[in-house]
Amino acid sequence: MDNEDVLLTAGQKLACYIVAGAILAAWGIFLLLCGTVSAFPFTIGQAIVPSGMLAVGLGFTAIGFIQKNVVSLWLGILVLSIASVSVFAPLFEGSLWQGYRKLYPIYIASPGIAFVATMIYSREFKDHLKLILFFFGLSAFFFLNSLFGVPWYIVLPLMLVSVGLVVVAIALAVRFGVKKEMNNTEN
Repeated sequence: MDNEDVLLTAGQKLACYIVAGAILAAWGIFLLLCGTVSAFPFTIGQAIVPSGMLAVGLGFTAIGFIQKNVVSLWLGILVLSIASVSVFAPLFEGSLWQGYRKLYPIYIASPGIAFVATMIYSREFKDHLKLILFFFGLSAFFFLNSLFGVPWYIVLPLMLVSVGLVVVAIALAVRFGVKKEMNNTEN
């Protein structure tokens, strides 16, 4: 890879600085409103962490697009999906912790959510799909308990059976995939 492929243009650098500065300023204005406007629905203490995560996630996502950098895009979407739990948890009836208890599997799915975005952006489907299925599949077991109330004495054995079957499937695919490649090289 040439250095020209890695270096950013002056326009890209400027755009990154402008986006980062605008997001930082918007976050500051939001926190100022939280701290000074009594009719505002959040206190600064309630808003600082979720809004900070949203600001960081938006920054990484925007800069990832500007730089055409899938790593920055992945990090941005990851942080945004994690921040979404803090944003949506208060919407559940009962306490804030009740909302977190219902939504925590999003933390497990968040790398998969980020891989969906980078898969679409990079157009590299095969490897991304495997990772997406892994993280979404794992979080699905936790959603069985958190959203649907399936007891852990059912969820845990189901998870173990599923992981065991996946391990067997991978072992068979590797074994027969290697054998098939060896036969192709001999011919």
